[in-house]
Formats: sequence, structure tokens, C-alpha cells
Amino acid sequence: MFSLFKNAINDILKIVNLNPQSWGIEVSFYLICNINKIKKVGDIIMKNLYDIFIQSSIDIIKPTVSEIEFADKKIKEDLKNYVKNANLKSLVIGISGGLDSAVVAAQAREVCDELNIKLLGVSIPISSSNTHKEQAEYIGNKYCHAFEEINDWESKNIHVFNEVETVINQTDRIAQKAGFNSALFDNRVAQGNIKARMRMTTLYRLAGVTNGAVLSTDNLSEYFLGFWTINGDVGDISPIQFVEKGTEEIELAKYLGIREDIIFQKPSDGLNVSDEDTDEAQLGLSYKEIGPIMFAYMNMLPEEQIKMFNEIKEIDKVKSIIERHKKTAYKRNGPYFITREKNGFPIRF
Repeated sequence: MFSLFKNAINDILKIVNLNPQSWGIEVSFYLICNINKIKKVGDIIMKNLYDIFIQSSIDIIKPTVSEIEFADKKIKEDLKNYVKNANLKSLVIGISGGLDSAVVAAQAREVCDELNIKLLGVSIPISSSNTHKEQAEYIGNKYCHAFEEINDWESKNIHVFNEVETVINQTDRIAQKAGFNSALFDNRVAQGNIKARMRMTTLYRLAGVTNGAVLSTDNLSEYFLGFWTINGDVGDISPIQFVEKGTEEIELAKYLGIREDIIFQKPSDGLNVSDEDTDEAQLGLSYKEIGPIMFAYMNMLPEEQIKMFNEIKEIDKVKSIIERHKKTAYKRNGPYFITREKNGFPIRF
């Protein structure tokens, strides 16, 4: 970085030294002729500032052991109180083989054992890799009282999923009648949403027959980005909904003793929405980078970090995260209820 910057400054200084009377004109001429070089210098400076911001913020975000212990205790206490108040007999969790479901399963098992209820796990591998299938089986057998892989969605995928998609896609006719072009919507995203909702339907069936509730495995980073399927990812109870994924959740997973390959693999929703089938491919950034941007945007970092963030917030990848957050506000604000205070009917209660 500094060699390019130094060379540009030295060139300008040479102009100044050569002709003090006309240095303003010559510097201006230099800037015009070397605009690409100067832009490159600026880009490198901004990249370095971005890297410094990310790493220094991660150091701040990273929780201490005592903070992790306290957070783990509080999450389990809250989950226990919810279960007791609702008089539940089971908790149901979808096991993907990823970090989120592993962390939630580990915490939920302790709560279930204490309350003498059952943790029921289901792996539903639609488009999942063999690695994720093995990891899901390991997590399910380790933490759940009862676990099964239900692979009929996958083994009969050609028939079942295609039939479901064919029926749902008939709604395109309605959209076209109203003047909308449904072809503009990414079909792979649409398919991924259908798969997620098929999974959730399966989990709610199990919860229904066991007097249970479905555990959500979403985290704060996904919540901030709106990176989930409505009615496909969100269950009844969300233990880690406000735990940042890139740093906090990793430290929590280490504390809980989650297997390292599960902790450090590239996160994936297993829905085959992108060619790489990873969250990073869809989001454009790793969760390690997203965390500092998210916390800075929410003013949850020290003043010095906020100042750095304000310097880099026009960088494309930072803007993309903020824009995604704004575009998905409807997910975090819904469903919206028009209350009696607003709907005009008398308030009788």
C-alpha cells in the first residue's frame, strides 16, 4: 500500500521542486494524467482500513470465558422457564449438521434432561452433502433422546418435490394476469424457500404429536440480514436468535464442546440456492466480516470503531450488507397486526 502512495506523493513533490511558480498547474495535470493510479492508491488505503476495522472489531466482539459461561447459563434458564410455563413434553429440532443446530441441540439437551422431557431430532437432507449428513447424524445421536434421518423428501425428490413445485408454480398465472413477471424472481431461491417450508412442516408434525415446540436455530447475523425463510426457518423458541454468528457463536460452540469440523466449516443452508451452496456465496461476505459491520451499524461498538466504520461504509461490500438489512426490514417487523387502537372498532377489553 505505502509504496504506491509514496511514489505518488514523491512525483508530486518533484513537480513542486522543479517549478515552484507553476506547481499548482503541474500538480493538477499530474492528477488528471494519473487518476487511475491515484484511485488505486485510494482503494488500497480503504481496503487496509477495512481490514483493520474488521480485525480490531473482532477482538472487541470476542467474548471472554466468563462472558460465555454467563450467556450459556442465561440462555438455558430462559429456555427452561419457557418450557415449564408452556408445560411442554418435548422440544423438536431440525439437525442440519451445521453450527447453529449443533449449538442449540447441545444447550437444549441439558434443559430437557433437567426437566425430564425429550429432545427429538430430525435430519431432513434435501440437497445436503454427504459431509453434512454425517455431521447431522453425529449431532443427532449425541444430543437427542431420539433422532432419525427422514430422507423420503430426498429419495423421492424427483416425484414429491417436483409435484409440489409444479402445483405452487401454478400461482404464476395469477401474477401474470395482474401484470407481474414472475420470471424475474430467482427460481433457485424460490425452490430453496419451498424446501425450507417442507422441512418445517415435518418438524411441526412431530411437535404436534408429542406436545412439544419447535426450536429455531437462527442467529443474530441471519436475523440482521433477513437471511431466512418466512414460515420455513423460524420455529417457536429461538435460543440463539440474538447471538452473533461469526465470533460469539463460535466461542460458545467451543465452550459447549462442539466438534471442530462442525464449528469451522463454511456455513450452508443445504438448499442448493447457489453453486457453492454456502452462505458466503449468497451473502458475499463471511460471518466474521458481517459481525463487525452489523454491530457498528447498530452503534454497539466503541466510538473509535464507529469512526472507522463511518470511513469505510461506502465500500461496496459494506454497502451491500447494509442495503440487505434495510430491504429485509419487513421480515423483522412482521407479521404486522392492525390493533383495535388503529382499526376503528371500540376497545371493549
